[in-house]
Amino acid sequence: LIIVSSRFFQNYLQNIFLNSEINKKMKVVYFGVDTNTFDRTRFVKEKGPLTVVFLKHFLPKYGPDHFVLMADRLLARYPNIRFIMAGSMSLMLPDIKDMVTKRKIENRVSFITDLKHEDVPRFLSQGDIFVMPSMLDSETFGVSAIEASSMEVPVVAYNVGGVKEAVKDGLTGFLVKKGDIEGLVEKVSLL
Repeated sequence: LIIVSSRFFQNYLQNIFLNSEINKKMKVVYFGVDTNTFDRTRFVKEKGPLTVVFLKHFLPKYGPDHFVLMADRLLARYPNIRFIMAGSMSLMLPDIKDMVTKRKIENRVSFITDLKHEDVPRFLSQGDIFVMPSMLDSETFGVSAIEASSMEVPVVAYNVGGVKEAVKDGLTGFLVKKGDIEGLVEKVSLL
């Protein structure tokens, strides 16, 4: 038996192992989250402006630059929104911070680079909307989208890889065509 994390990943592997016995042995078992840990009722949301959050590594494949471009466009419409980007340090982080500074939105976009996994539920509990602009189909499922959903935070994500199995479009959030920054803006505006 071979366990895979999504139908998307199963199809990907089946295309590699065409006409193989391996294909008959694959079973999809989705990642889950501990709903006792990822439970919004355990936390009190701080009072303040609408908060849009990003939680991924600061790498091109996760689209942090798209998040900043979306934030800039949203702030032109809704100047009181707050954006928080959490992720691990990477070589891309200075470029992302530079994008924020050049757009003069540094007073509305903040960064957390040392968030421990045990602090993720608290972080998500402070968000009103979770945006996941992952760019590549290497996103085989979208565990962070499931974590956000478990925290009752709606998700707006690019429709890539297995993310469409983690986000139920129109139910737990919205899916947007990859690269469609204006689509992200529109869906966040709806929420």
